[in-house]
Amino acid sequence: SHGQTIWHQPTDAHPFSLQIGHPAMIAKRTGIATAGDFRMDDIALGGQGAPLAPILHRLLFAETDRTTAVLNLGGIANLSLFLPNGQMLGFDTGPANTLLDAWYRQHHPHCLVGFDTSGAWATETEPDARLLTQLRQHPFFAQIPPKSTGREDFSLAWLQAQLTHAGKGHLPPAVIQSTLLAFTVETIAHSLAPYTSGQLWLCGGGVHNQSLIKRLIQTLPDWHIRPTDDTGYASDALEAMLFAYLGYLRYHQRPIDLSQITGQQRAGILGGLWMA
Repeated sequence: SHGQTIWHQPTDAHPFSLQIGHPAMIAKRTGIATAGDFRMDDIALGGQGAPLAPILHRLLFAETDRTTAVLNLGGIANLSLFLPNGQMLGFDTGPANTLLDAWYRQHHPHCLVGFDTSGAWATETEPDARLLTQLRQHPFFAQIPPKSTGREDFSLAWLQAQLTHAGKGHLPPAVIQSTLLAFTVETIAHSLAPYTSGQLWLCGGGVHNQSLIKRLIQTLPDWHIRPTDDTGYASDALEAMLFAYLGYLRYHQRPIDLSQITGQQRAGILGGLWMA
């Protein structure tokens, strides 16, 4: 069980990552042994606690004759990269859906869906160039991997501060939504810039945002971009598959080496195990 991350702070003086939905409750109420709390173990080993997905993505998608990447478009976008020389990389690129969804809900409080279906609202108008430049000044984008981020860094409060700083508080809400979509696309493209071409597999909830996918394809013309569904692995299920795999490794006490991904100092067994 991954749980729901409510705070992720891997670089603080007292680093931690907190998920609710405790494995103890799941184990006792279902009668099923439950593994969880994987991120905190990685942080205890000196890592970022994220992303963890590359260890599964390597098994399913890595190729030996070309660069292969897997982009998970969750609340935060994270990238797994596999180079032909065998090198594996993985890091967060910045926001994917978190700001888009939060801004949409703020301005559509009575919408039962709770998100911008297919990115329709974001494509009613064009992004604001000055605001987009301001958003990209966030210090996260100047960091080199390993790195991870979350809603603690990219929140509505942060967005409001950027609107004020850029003198853009008067912008129509739809323009801001369009800018947030461009922000997601540009920061992903920036992360892929050192790698000229290859296969890019997409997964996560953002796969259903047709406007987002269209702009990614336009911005990355040298990448062959497809959803993981085309391989038989449902894009909505990959994260669940990841934590099933992590649970298997924990149950069998198999160490995981994420030194190239999260920066952990040594391989170790990740997660706790709660018995029924």
